[in-house]
Amino acid sequence: MFPLSVLADEPNSCHEVFGNISIWNGHPPSIRIMSVDSVEMFGIPEEGEEPVKGAIPSELYKLLISSDSAVKGVFCIKGLGIYASVPYSKRKIEFVNVVKYKTSF
Repeated sequence: MFPLSVLADEPNSCHEVFGNISIWNGHPPSIRIMSVDSVEMFGIPEEGEEPVKGAIPSELYKLLISSDSAVKGVFCIKGLGIYASVPYSKRKIEFVNVVKYKTSF
C-alpha cells in the first residue's frame, strides 16, 4: 500500500482515497470510487454517458473502459459539495473530480 501523501503536491491539496474505480450499471453516477474499507463512495460527474470534461484524467478513463473489472489505485480527489443517492443504499455519494491517480501496485 502507498504511504499517505504520495500524490498530493502540498498538504490539503486533495483527499487521497485508496480503493477501486469502476463502472456501475443502473442509477447514476455510473463511474464510482469505493474506498477499500467500503466506508466511502464517490461519484464522477457525467454529461450523458461520458464524464464531464476535466472530472477524470483521460488516461484513467481509457484504462477504466478497457478493463474487465475495477481499477485499483490511489485517487487524489476534490469534492464538489454535490451529493447523489441511490434507492438501494442510505449512503450518500459525493461527486468529485479526480485530480491525480496512481494505479501500479
